[in-house]
Amino acid sequence: MSGRDIAAVCVTGVLLLGLNYGLVFWGAQFVPSGLVAILLSGTPVLALGFGWFLGSEGVNARKLLALTLGILGVAVIFGAEARASGQPALLGGVAVFAASGCVAFAYVWLKTHGHHLSPTAVTALQSLAGLIPLMSLGLVTEGTPAFARWPATAWVALLYLALIASVLAFWLNYWLLQRMDASAMLMMGVA
Repeated sequence: MSGRDIAAVCVTGVLLLGLNYGLVFWGAQFVPSGLVAILLSGTPVLALGFGWFLGSEGVNARKLLALTLGILGVAVIFGAEARASGQPALLGGVAVFAASGCVAFAYVWLKTHGHHLSPTAVTALQSLAGLIPLMSLGLVTEGTPAFARWPATAWVALLYLALIASVLAFWLNYWLLQRMDASAMLMMGVA
């Protein structure tokens, strides 16, 4: 892996893990959960647009139909919970949609320019790159966690979330990304 690859993967890690999660969690404070779901369902649409622009994905009627049906399905399920008004809700909605853009761009960039990279290396670098802004923000806003007070079940839950639900899940995502279009893979968030 070249130095340029390492830098690019770290940037996608900050987008995918640092900025994306920060924007979603901040924006969700001001936006109803149904609207958050609808806004996040736009991720595969943005991925298709970025993929088309960067030349890694073709647009066809089948993809457009699948994306449209997926978003309509989310809108039908969560539409009643999607009403929001006021400037905080608008800013929260923009933040959540921007998070979708971060995810879509990071996956499309990796599909387009990082197809030769190992899923293990991508997962490790992105996790480290995303950890820095999230940990810094957490320390500033929440303070230092009181680890000594955590029961064993909290540690087990943390290890499960870190290793299985995050590291293994991201590794599998990058393994899949080498085998399918980014927009199709990101439909998993709509399902």
